[in-house]
Amino acid sequence: MKFLLHFSVGAVALAAFHSSAVTGADWKPERNIEFVVGTAPGSRQDRTARVLQKIWQDMKLLPVPQAVINRPGGGGEIGWAYFTRFPGDAHYLAMASPAMISNQLLGKSKQTLADVTPLALLNAGFTTFSVRANHSLKSMDDLAQRLKKDPVSVSFGFGTSIGNALHVTGAQYGHALRLDARKMKMVVFNASAEAMTSVMGGHVDVLITSFSTIVSAVSNNQMRVLGVASPARNSAFADVPTFRESGVDLVFSNWNGVVGTKGLTTQQIAYWDSLLGKTVASPEWKATMAKDHQEAVYLPSHEMKKYMEKESEQYRAILTQLGLIK
Repeated sequence: MKFLLHFSVGAVALAAFHSSAVTGADWKPERNIEFVVGTAPGSRQDRTARVLQKIWQDMKLLPVPQAVINRPGGGGEIGWAYFTRFPGDAHYLAMASPAMISNQLLGKSKQTLADVTPLALLNAGFTTFSVRANHSLKSMDDLAQRLKKDPVSVSFGFGTSIGNALHVTGAQYGHALRLDARKMKMVVFNASAEAMTSVMGGHVDVLITSFSTIVSAVSNNQMRVLGVASPARNSAFADVPTFRESGVDLVFSNWNGVVGTKGLTTQQIAYWDSLLGKTVASPEWKATMAKDHQEAVYLPSHEMKKYMEKESEQYRAILTQLGLIK
């Protein structure tokens, strides 16, 4: 069975950027901007937020100081609990990912799409399976054979919550092998970086994450990628087969976006539309996304709202199939 939770990223960026015709001149920040990240420093969301911050500073796009504030824990709930205390205040931004949607559906979070203002979709990363360099699992075929023989013989580590894109990738892989995915050993960490440390230490077998998390460890021969759930091979990891090439027709990705607090005005949304559009059109953003092995995608606020609503519908269907919700 195939599940597609990513979208085609062709020429969306330029078209979406030009669709934001309003300049937002009627509103502009008057004090410091807080950019809330519900994961630990070094995580994919954290890196994305800090790239945005650097570009804003380098290009002098914001007239006020800005700071990235990490509030990890509770599968992102600690960050959201803080962020939603400031409705209508456009001086607060937050990184969003599929975990926001899945946690709400799973009843782990009180926050819903109605509690935020979608501002932009920024990037997507296809999910990988990787192991420590000297692990006995040498290929996706090795992994499949071991799981078929004993589904609980392999442990999977990921961040940051049950039901997120990383967990769903692992569960759907098991389902494709005709296993009871609910019986697979899944270990949740506060951040992908923590999960990677556990895998490198031999405490967990397989890390589920995106290329951006593991590129340094792979380059230093500490980790080895078994496969990637992408439609085609990554040019920088040309020797890594896709799941499809390994016999499992599964394509799955994670994404990052930016949201504002609930109840932002048209003028406030227009300001961030304009600024974020300029940010993702910059050479620095495009170069960083390529270096970090993330697909640079962009949707402005009105398209991001539709995208998140569609994601919610898709996750509800998949989590129901996994027996996580009714």
